[in-house]
Amino acid sequence: MAVASRQVAQGALKCTRRGARVRSRFHVGACSALLILCALATYAGRADAHRGTAKPEASRHTAPSHAAPSHAAPSHPAPSHPATPPAGSWRRYKKQAWRRGYVTLENPGNRRRWTGYVLGPADSLLPKAERQIRAVLASWRTGRSEPIAPSLTRLIARVSDVFGGRTIRVVSGYRERSHAKDSHHKRGAALDFSIDGVPNWAVRDYLRSLRTTGVGYYPNSSFVHVDVRGYPAYWIDLSGPGAAPRYVAAR
Repeated sequence: MAVASRQVAQGALKCTRRGARVRSRFHVGACSALLILCALATYAGRADAHRGTAKPEASRHTAPSHAAPSHAAPSHPAPSHPATPPAGSWRRYKKQAWRRGYVTLENPGNRRRWTGYVLGPADSLLPKAERQIRAVLASWRTGRSEPIAPSLTRLIARVSDVFGGRTIRVVSGYRERSHAKDSHHKRGAALDFSIDGVPNWAVRDYLRSLRTTGVGYYPNSSFVHVDVRGYPAYWIDLSGPGAAPRYVAAR
């Protein structure tokens, strides 16, 4: 009987110890699960708080209310302009002028030459320069001269400055006759010329960049034509010296 009681007591003790271990394991597992749930709840709370304070995508990309309103295109088409050459194609021949507004003009046709300042204080035209340029641009046929347009005189000084004061060789300035009925040469507002050391295509490209000149290119002659007219114009004439015009489509 005593042995049986001892065996029962030992069995009960074992069961008690096993129950304690089971309870301990259950307690640890329950604590771990509780910690995980707390962490998840904390993360969810932070995410909700972030969503509550962040700006919506639409508000970040919406144009400000003070943006300039768009304007409809005008009902009339914009004026068209002739195609211009690539910007800067003439710049390799550009040269700093030692003396601004100082010009050298030479006309082999009437054997006249003049060197001097064209512009005075405040870029005003010097009267002496106007007289001398009129003489150099006189008709090589008759020697007759007419007043040269002030805008052309200024353009001569500008071209001289751009190309370093190189000699400007006059082919034709004022003339009484022309193949063109309304030629600017007859009004002292046009010049056929070349520049020492500068190819004609470079002179042409610079003149076309001004946007207020008429420019004629003559591949079979020795000059470039320029006139002052207040709006751009360009043409190509394949005629030789003294021949009737042979115009081709300008490029």
